[in-house]
Amino acid sequence: MAGTVTTDLALISSCDATTSQGTWNAGTVDTDAKVEGTGCLYVKYTNTGDKLVTFIPTTPLSLAATCVYFWVSWASKAMPKTKASGGLKLKFETDASNWKEWNVAGSDTLPHNGWVCHIVKTDTTATTSGGTITWSNITKLTVTFGLAVKGNVTWDCFRYGTTMTIKGGTSTPGDEATFANMVTADVANGYGMISLSEGVYYLQGKFQIGSATVGEATYFKDTSRICAFTDKDVGAAYYGITVVGNSTTETKAYLGVKSGNAGISGCIFKPAGAAKYTFTATNQYITNLGLYGCSFIDADAISLPTVLATTREVLNCNFEASAQVIPDTCIVKNCNFVSADGTAIRMANTSHNISYCNFITCPKAIEITTAGTYETAKFAGLMFSGNTLDIDNTSGGTVTINNSASSNPVTYSGTTAIHTWRDMTFTPLIALTEVEVYRVSNNALLGGVENSGTSFVFRYENLGGVAVYVRVHNVQYEPISLNLTLPDADSTIPVQQRIDRNYLNP
Repeated sequence: MAGTVTTDLALISSCDATTSQGTWNAGTVDTDAKVEGTGCLYVKYTNTGDKLVTFIPTTPLSLAATCVYFWVSWASKAMPKTKASGGLKLKFETDASNWKEWNVAGSDTLPHNGWVCHIVKTDTTATTSGGTITWSNITKLTVTFGLAVKGNVTWDCFRYGTTMTIKGGTSTPGDEATFANMVTADVANGYGMISLSEGVYYLQGKFQIGSATVGEATYFKDTSRICAFTDKDVGAAYYGITVVGNSTTETKAYLGVKSGNAGISGCIFKPAGAAKYTFTATNQYITNLGLYGCSFIDADAISLPTVLATTREVLNCNFEASAQVIPDTCIVKNCNFVSADGTAIRMANTSHNISYCNFITCPKAIEITTAGTYETAKFAGLMFSGNTLDIDNTSGGTVTINNSASSNPVTYSGTTAIHTWRDMTFTPLIALTEVEVYRVSNNALLGGVENSGTSFVFRYENLGGVAVYVRVHNVQYEPISLNLTLPDADSTIPVQQRIDRNYLNP
């Protein structure tokens, strides 16, 4: 089975008749041009100006902090006035003295003529208002068609709600839950929350992947999609995608494909206007999360899993002109953070798993909120270029950073110490081989070990350009002496050990 799609949308009026779930004061039924149900309503206007149609619900509506979705079709894109002039308006009333009204659209904002689903979010700032509205007691809706050109205007299906949910799907190719499943359900029911046009998915709402209901599993996977959140006045961070799971079944969500250790074929997310979006995947019951080769452009907060596991990872993704990424201990590797709104990413503890990422032209690249020592294994390959501040220490304590793999932070705030370590790796080695590194100038021992593994890492700081000699010794093998200059970068020194014939034949 492919994904199962549901919404929390509740019906205000199906517009199948002037008496659908209440009373419309105008409109003729059209059973052919409908978006959903059995019909829609239209009026043929023979002159221009403001034309008002009203709806009185059978029982008062409760519309607090929700989104009202409704469909309108114009015979011509030029028919309505501009949005600012009131081309399309929606008004809510408790009574004649207490009301709010929004300018919703106009000839300058319509993408085309024909059917368009519009949104009014009731806890945003209204264009005009009077008195004090009681959102739990809405007794009247008024739609204003501000006509610059006469002609037919058609409307259909008013609903309220916020979220579309997709669950189910399996790992069988072609049976995964996908964005296409959501579009199919939307077209069949006239929700107006997601559409597909010329290869772009247009989203307007909140979208949940997975189910918090015990026993409901989800396998979601989609690749190489472009997803744009529509240019509607829905306020800050209303749009978004959330991944959730439950305690008894698996929830797996993949955007893109993992190839070896790289993420490829990801999805692109961006807003079409000023309304940003969030991506939230902090639920503890998410079994697998893979963001592979995705691009998040102009996003609001991106929050990743709080439970470390190799099945929860973000590889080769781009975060551009976005708010802070909050990874907790999720694996974030080979990613680019470009021109962040403020701070690009947060390190909340010394057990973070952010590595081999680039931070480019950000006001603040990394915020560190917990004092402590960030060791080389956890601060590897982080490259900084053109940022105002590379490390923002907001912990209130001392932060010590031990760099490796060419990490290059320079600017920082707070009590912060940055140590740039270089690794010289001697390999391969026979077990129980002794390696000692001496400074040439004074024969001082800089480091050494009897190594039980197949390599030895000599870690040093501020010694770039220093001449050293290295002794490699194993009782069964010929001793080796190496004269080297320590580079100001990580390096690997090949070692070829030969059996000591005198040991074999004393």
